[in-house]
Amino acid sequence: MKKIFFILLLFFPAILYAQEEKIALGVGDGITLHGTLLLPEGVERPPVALIVAGTGEMDRDGSPLNLYRHLAEDLQKEGIATLRFDKRGVGESEFMAGKHLYEKTVLEDFTDDVRRLVSMLYNDGRFSQVVIVGHSEGALHAKMAARDNPEVAGIVSLLGAGRRYSQVVREQIERFGLIPDEFLPEFYGIVESLARGEYVEIAADSPWMISYPPGRQAFWMSVFRPDPVAELVRLAIPVMIVHGGVDVIIVDADFEALAAAYPSAELFVIDDMDHMLRQTTATTIADQVVLYAIPLPNHPALAPAIARFINPPQ
Repeated sequence: MKKIFFILLLFFPAILYAQEEKIALGVGDGITLHGTLLLPEGVERPPVALIVAGTGEMDRDGSPLNLYRHLAEDLQKEGIATLRFDKRGVGESEFMAGKHLYEKTVLEDFTDDVRRLVSMLYNDGRFSQVVIVGHSEGALHAKMAARDNPEVAGIVSLLGAGRRYSQVVREQIERFGLIPDEFLPEFYGIVESLARGEYVEIAADSPWMISYPPGRQAFWMSVFRPDPVAELVRLAIPVMIVHGGVDVIIVDADFEALAAAYPSAELFVIDDMDHMLRQTTATTIADQVVLYAIPLPNHPALAPAIARFINPPQ
C-alpha cells in the first residue's frame, strides 16, 4: 500500500502540470503573446474561454488581486478550459523592440490580439467551442473580436461599459469626487478633444500629463471612438451580460444600455459583486479600494453562472 501511495505521489505533480500549459503566439512587430492554458481534468473536448483583461497594463493573472487566475481556476472546476494571457507590452509579452511600440499601440491592436488567440484555440482541435470572456475594457475587445467571426461561439460581457468611454471616464471622475474642481475644466477639454480625434497640448506640470501624455493620446482616441452598444448589436451569437450591483466603475446605466440593445442576451446581476469580481458590501470607491489590499477570492456565484452559459446543462 505504501508503495502504491509513493508512486501516486511521484505522478501527482505530472498530472497537475498536464492540466496547465504555457502558450506563446507571435503576432508581428517582434511581439509574442504569452499566456496560460488551464484544462479541466477528465473532460474530453471541453469548451474553452478566452479571458480578456480590462484597462491598463494587466498581466494574465490580474495581479495583484489575481482576479483572472481565480476566474480561470473557478471555471476549471466547472469543466471549462481557459486561456488567460499577458497583454502586449506586459509581463512575458513585453515589447522586444523597445518602449516606443507601447506608445504606438491602439485599441485595435489589442482586439487583433484577441482575434489571433481565438483562432489559435479554434484550430487547436481539443476544444468543442471558443467563448470570449471580456472584463471591463476587455468586454469591448470581446464584442469587436467576435464581429463577423465564425470562430467565436459566444461572448460574456463581464462588467463592460454600455456607453462610450469618453462619457464613462468623465462620470467616474465626477462620481468619485477625488479631483479638485479647479482641475476639472482642463480634464473635460482633454477628453472632448480626444473623443473628436484631436491631439491636445498639455503643460508639463499639468496633473493630467501622467494620464494623457502625447505618446498615449492616439490610444485614448481609439478607446473613446467605439460605441459599445453599436458593437454589440452587430453580433448574431449568444451573449451573456454580467453586472455587479456594487460596481462603482461600470454602473447600472451601462448594464441597462447593453441589455436593451441585445434583448436575447442572458442577463446576470450579482448584487454584492464589485468591479474586481469580489464579494463585498462596500458601496463607495474609497471603501472598495481599501479592500484591494486584502487577498480575496472571486465572488462564488460568478464562475458557475458563466459555466452554465458556456455549457448549459443537458
